[in-house]
Amino acid sequence: MPLPNPGMNFTPFDTLPAADLNDIVENIEALAAGTGFTAGSIPNSALATNAQPQRLLDESLGDFVASGLVWSGDSYGATRNASMTLGVAYINGVRLSLSAVAARTFTASRDTYVDINSSGTLVYTEVTNGAASPALAASSIRIAKIVTGASNIANAAAITQYGSDTLNNKIYPGGSVNPNVVYAKYQSGTLASPALSTTPGVGLTYAIPTTTRPHAYFVLCAMELSLGGGGGAETFGRILQNGATVDQHYSNQPAGQYFYPLVLHTIVRSSGGENIVIDAARSSGSGGGIIGNRSSYSIIDMGVA
Repeated sequence: MPLPNPGMNFTPFDTLPAADLNDIVENIEALAAGTGFTAGSIPNSALATNAQPQRLLDESLGDFVASGLVWSGDSYGATRNASMTLGVAYINGVRLSLSAVAARTFTASRDTYVDINSSGTLVYTEVTNGAASPALAASSIRIAKIVTGASNIANAAAITQYGSDTLNNKIYPGGSVNPNVVYAKYQSGTLASPALSTTPGVGLTYAIPTTTRPHAYFVLCAMELSLGGGGGAETFGRILQNGATVDQHYSNQPAGQYFYPLVLHTIVRSSGGENIVIDAARSSGSGGGIIGNRSSYSIIDMGVA
C-alpha cells in the first residue's frame, strides 16, 4: 500500500499550512504501521547485511530448484522433442520463476545440458554423445541432461535430472530444507582396473564439489582383487581423503587363492577442494589387479554436516 499522501515536495524554510502538516503526520503514521511501502520500494542493498533476505537465502540454502522444471519426452522413440514444466529456482538468493517449455526439438546425436543462469534464462549446451560434461557457468545451476539419438529421444532414461555430471556438478539440485523436491545426491559406478604392485593402483579419484558449508559424504566400495600369479601375499584396499587414509582393509591371501573380495566404507566431511581416492596394493611382488567391472562404488552426499 502506498503512502496516503505521496509526491509531497517542500522547499527549505517554507511556511507550511496546517493541511500539509496533517499530510506529513498521516505519512509518518502509515510508515510506522508498515502500510506506507509499495512492493519493491526497498531494494535488498538498502538493508543491513544481516537483514538482507537474498544473502540469508544464498548463504543458508545455496542455489537450488524449489519446484517444477521437470523435462519429459513428447513421444519417446519417435521424435527428438521434449517439454519442461514451469517452475521456480533460486540463484544467489534471488527467486526466479521460469515459464514452461513446449515441444523443443533437440539436436540429433547429442547430449544436451540444460542450465539456468542468474537472469532466469535457460541455457542449452550440446556435446557429442558420451563426451565429458561442459563447464557450468558461474551463478548457474544445471537442471537436466537430455540424450538424443539420430532420430529420437529413446526413453525416459535418456533424460537425467538427478545425481552429478562428469565434472561433479549437481544436476537438479534441491533445497536442503525443501520437502517438495526429491534429489538423489549420489554418484556411483565401477572402478578402473589398475595392476597390483607395492605401489597402490588407483581405482577411483572423486573431486569433492565446493560447498559453502561442510557436507558429509558416505563412501561405499565393493572391490574384487585378482592376485594373478596366485596367493601368498598380503593385499589391501583403502579409501583416502586428500591423501590421508580414512578406511583400509588387509587380507593375507593363502597360496592358491586367486581372487579376494572386500568391502570398504566410511564417512568423510568436507567443504570441497579435496579428492576421495579408492586404491589397492599388495605387500610384495606384482601381478593381478583390481577387477574393475566387478568392483563398484557409491558416494552419497548426505547434505550439510
